Amino acid sequence: MDKNKKLMIILFVAMIFNSFTPIAIKLGLNELPTMFFLGVRFLIAALAMSFFFRLKKENLKKNFFSGAISLVTISLFFYSFKIFSPGIVNLISEVPFSIFLATFIFNEKMSRREATGVLGAFAGLFLVTSNVSLDNSHLLYIPLLASFMAGINVNIIKKVKLEVGELLLGRFLTIGIGASIISYFFETGQVEAVRNISDIAIFSFLWVLLYGTLIAKFVVSKAIVELPIHVVIPATMMLPPLVLIWDYFIFGNLFTFQQMLGVVIVLGGIFMAEHKSKKKEHHHHHKWLHRHH
Repeated sequence: MDKNKKLMIILFVAMIFNSFTPIAIKLGLNELPTMFFLGVRFLIAALAMSFFFRLKKENLKKNFFSGAISLVTISLFFYSFKIFSPGIVNLISEVPFSIFLATFIFNEKMSRREATGVLGAFAGLFLVTSNVSLDNSHLLYIPLLASFMAGINVNIIKKVKLEVGELLLGRFLTIGIGASIISYFFETGQVEAVRNISDIAIFSFLWVLLYGTLIAKFVVSKAIVELPIHVVIPATMMLPPLVLIWDYFIFGNLFTFQQMLGVVIVLGGIFMAEHKSKKKEHHHHHKWLHRHH
């Protein structure tokens, strides 16, 4: 078996396991304060990465700016996980805001195929979210804003052009420090949460830290760099339906037929918007690399 086939198999297996990460986040947030969870997670991840990568002095401003946007983005996603089911939040996070923003803010050309895919993804998302509990529907702007911010971050990272290792270290460090400061001033009960933490919450935190933050991101990064994008896209698109399955078995959240139809339309739209011809794959690698971090 050649190297690419091995990496392809590893990628698909990694995505199957990574589909549990949104569930683990939800389980951990049931017991740990949101920003405290984020701060500890990313400070430990940054410490681990510091053994392999270094921040260059001339890139500190770029790293801080990208990390600050990432802090806002991931904080919004984590608060979304506290409010909504992991399946809903994960699906919203996949909507290709980055293509929309690249066209209307960063003056990049959008093809007819991309435009059709983006419109399809938004139409499918409307079907999914129109059946969300009335108690929480007014808060849907939080995961939508998070996905919008993620789209901005993708385009900003494309502009600053940092190496992946340095980029991730800078982002992890900024998120870890920023979230810890916010937690210190605006959250309470951190010590009590740690003292009374359950085995489930410990497992969830370790899963998110070791697998979701380090292992899965490394595998996806390596795959995106070395494999054709038309191989990587189907693997990463496995996440939304797999998260929905986990969501049902762990939390009992069952989607209606209308919502499942919306999921199919969203995935179809994402595929149309993201899938490129082989001639354009090299350029497209970078968009996927940044989007999945």
